[in-house]
Amino acid sequence: MVNYANVVSIGLAMISIMLIGYMCGKFKIMTKEGAAVLNRYVYRVCFLPVLARMLASKKFKEINFYPLAVATLVAVCVILMLTIIFVLPVKDKLNTYITCLMPVCYINYVISGIPIFQTIWDPNESSVVSIMTLANDLLTNPTYITLSAIWSIGFENQERLQNGEIPKKFGWPEVKNVLIRIVTSPILLGNAAGLIYSATGLPMPTFVAEFLKLGGDVVLPMSLFCFGVFLSHHTLVACGWIKFISCLAIRHLISPAWAVLWCYVLKLPGKLSRQCVIMTAQPTAAVAYLLAESTGLGQGIASTMVFWTTIICIPAILFWLWLFDITGLFKE
Repeated sequence: MVNYANVVSIGLAMISIMLIGYMCGKFKIMTKEGAAVLNRYVYRVCFLPVLARMLASKKFKEINFYPLAVATLVAVCVILMLTIIFVLPVKDKLNTYITCLMPVCYINYVISGIPIFQTIWDPNESSVVSIMTLANDLLTNPTYITLSAIWSIGFENQERLQNGEIPKKFGWPEVKNVLIRIVTSPILLGNAAGLIYSATGLPMPTFVAEFLKLGGDVVLPMSLFCFGVFLSHHTLVACGWIKFISCLAIRHLISPAWAVLWCYVLKLPGKLSRQCVIMTAQPTAAVAYLLAESTGLGQGIASTMVFWTTIICIPAILFWLWLFDITGLFKE
């Protein structure tokens, strides 16, 4: 049985670091711009080693790709489920769909997922988390960027038609932008580097192992601190309540429920199934807000979800662990 106290402890530790960042932001000890630069450094430089080391240290034949299948299938199910928006009486259906997609599908596997995973299970099994992160960059991110580009072109074309100009079409420049976003993702590059090194079968040199460890250890505390600074500049609920509650339920209840279904269908071992479900119950990644800010779509729901899912994720995870224990589902 899982030690619930350990899960609560890691959650409180993470919230404490965010609180320090929040206070530093409120009292202007750290500016929003300074935190953005620091966060960009962590994302662009330090995410690669933290993911590469978890895969590079394992033998390639020991790496299980089923967690990626589960994460991808869960994302597909949620993306399709959100299409119900198109039959609801909302003003801009595509805009509403796009703004909900990223906050419920882009999961924080790294910053919160890794420490929580390593608190519950053996850290040597953390490759499960690395593999699952690929679903964000191979499916969720490209889908969001593509739909955002389509919506932006449609919005721009309305003005063009009013001015008697020729409408713009979705073409190669937009496709190229999506491809560039995919291949330059530090998360994707880190996983690729780890998989390639693992496939060589070479032992990990001490220098490389220590380099990856030192570089990767920066990610958790710095990301949580920057996240706290980020929260100090945003309102706690910056979207409609119906959208907020619906997205919250999808993130912490419906997505893990889809994971339960797919783990059962794929007949995964009990322990691996639990790991996959708990990882899909993680909060919305702060990257979701950064992407929303870059496209100008859904900054309110993104910032709201990033904050509240981070707070609620520990109770949600405890709920799923408790449910597994009392039902005997996916016994380890």
